[in-house]
Amino acid sequence: MKKCIAFLLTTVILTTTFPSFVFADADVDTPEAPEIRWDDDYSNSSSSQRVRMTAEIPDGAEKMRFYLFADDDRKRKDVRVDDDDDEVSVTFSSLDEEQEVWGYVVAYDDDDEASERSEWASEYIDKKSSYSPRVDRPEEPEIEWENAGYSTKDTQRITIHAEMPDDADELRFFLICDGSLKKSGKIDDEDYTFRSVDYDQTVIAYVKAYDDNGRESYRSPTVTMYIGGPDEVSRPRSPFMRWADEGYDSPYGQTVRMSADIPSGARRIRYYLYANGTLYQSDITDRTTHTFRYIQDNQRVTGFVKAYDKWDNESPESEYAYLQVPDRTNRPTPAWAQPSAQVQQPARAKQSEQAQPSDERIIDKQKGVSIKDFKMKPLWINAPFHFKDVSQKDRELNQALQYFYSTRLMENQFKDKFYPDYYITRMEFLKALLNIADLSELPVQDMISHYKDIDEEHPHHDEILLANYKGIMRGYSDRRFHPDNQLSYGAAARAVVNAFELRNYTSEGERQIDDIGQHYIDALVNAKIMPVKPSDQFDYITRAEAVKMLYRIVKIKMDNR
Repeated sequence: MKKCIAFLLTTVILTTTFPSFVFADADVDTPEAPEIRWDDDYSNSSSSQRVRMTAEIPDGAEKMRFYLFADDDRKRKDVRVDDDDDEVSVTFSSLDEEQEVWGYVVAYDDDDEASERSEWASEYIDKKSSYSPRVDRPEEPEIEWENAGYSTKDTQRITIHAEMPDDADELRFFLICDGSLKKSGKIDDEDYTFRSVDYDQTVIAYVKAYDDNGRESYRSPTVTMYIGGPDEVSRPRSPFMRWADEGYDSPYGQTVRMSADIPSGARRIRYYLYANGTLYQSDITDRTTHTFRYIQDNQRVTGFVKAYDKWDNESPESEYAYLQVPDRTNRPTPAWAQPSAQVQQPARAKQSEQAQPSDERIIDKQKGVSIKDFKMKPLWINAPFHFKDVSQKDRELNQALQYFYSTRLMENQFKDKFYPDYYITRMEFLKALLNIADLSELPVQDMISHYKDIDEEHPHHDEILLANYKGIMRGYSDRRFHPDNQLSYGAAARAVVNAFELRNYTSEGERQIDDIGQHYIDALVNAKIMPVKPSDQFDYITRAEAVKMLYRIVKIKMDNR
């Protein structure tokens, strides 16, 4: 016992007086991110490019190890450190062109103990040779982190979404993570999930495409994402904002509607809007839209969202979105925005049901448009169509819904709710548009779809082919129609213009609208069929906006017959 006490006392004295004598600190600092430079004067060969990596030497380092991710592989080089050096460099040669290379560095002490990895650095190797691959380069993929919550650290999942180029048959997915490179096989799917990924790191993803002969494309642009710790929620994407037209005499002032996707691993979301010199916020909700009211005219508003998991852990703020609210103060309500007070009588409606459309066109000089004539169905004014989530103050939307649902030009999908703030799908809009425009039969029988996702057994096979034949709505570059995708403003405008053969009308006569998506929107905005020009033609249109737009076309015939 006495010997043990004496040993402990001796250890304490030595540790206090000469701490390095007992516990030598051999740790090495984490190095800074290296610098990567492409030697663009080196070679014109497609596979002989060269980059140089340089890193500062941290305290305690005896060796530096450089890692470079290039040519779909991980390359490594070690360099011994001299006492007089402040930095060291290595060169990696025989690299392919047209790729973004990524690298990091690790330092080692004299016991060969490694530091933490440095931050990532990157450099783009441009194209110098005349060589071109036979397969189109894929677009930048999307990356999604599926947070596994409080599970063990290496069970996180990363899903990559990519679009197949037109001339390709397969994709291969790559993920740089955990200090290494993960690869999928060649698959004909546009999604792939990598599992067993660690927390607290930046991951880097890209894809390559292959044709049926095995020829490959250049790699896509890379996309990065930071995976947080076990208590973190993935950062949501920037929300989409639009100014919602509530009418000039709305008691709510101006209205800003925000839409956002709840990211993977999260359960709910909160919306924030900076307007009127104040930061407003919603409750935490599972709804993908939120409306802020009482917004002042003529200002630029800023919005963002945060996401929450089932434990109410909060994500970082999304990127900001911006919207210019127009100045409409003291402006009168235009004639086109005033709902008609007249109610169509059943007797008159039955007569109109028998009337067949003529070859004549309907001209509305006030709106400056000409449309083809079309058959109208009668309105059964006693039809019980009222949706719980549609305000009675929105008279135009209620009149539109009353007409379209009582005449079965549209079908009720949600029982007693309409969900006006949800985005409308391509197929739902197309079905209603074809019914209203009185287009029902294919001009050429026995046509077969060339879309991969629309076979002969598809319930809307003929409608989709009819829309494609007449240029009303076409598919995507991946040779799919995607009927359940959300509908963009540009696609909606093009569909309406082509279905009703809409033309601009002036005192000098009619003029065709050219085949540019934005010009279709301009034509509808000028005619007050689309009340406000969207900030981007690729933004999505809501169910309420789509129904109102179709009803304004119907009103042109109602008001001019």
